[in-house]
Amino acid sequence: MSIVNDILDISKIETGQMQINNETTNVNNILLELFSFYKPTAAKSNLNLFFKRELSDQDSTVSIDRLKLKQILSN
Repeated sequence: MSIVNDILDISKIETGQMQINNETTNVNNILLELFSFYKPTAAKSNLNLFFKRELSDQDSTVSIDRLKLKQILSN
C-alpha cells in the first residue's frame, strides 16, 4: 500500500496537483532527527547505526519541502 501511495504522490507532483512547500531547511538536522528516531530500533535489532556530518550547517542548508524530504529519506 505504501508503494501505491508513493507512486500516486509522484504522479500528483508531476501533474502539478500537489503543492510543494519550499522552505529553508538544514539537511544535517533532518538526518539527525531520522538517526535519533531509527537508532533505538536498530539497537533492538543488534545493528550499529552511525551518523557523521560531512557538511557544515551552512553548506547543508537548502530550499526544499521539508516534509517530502523526510518522507523520501525515511523510505
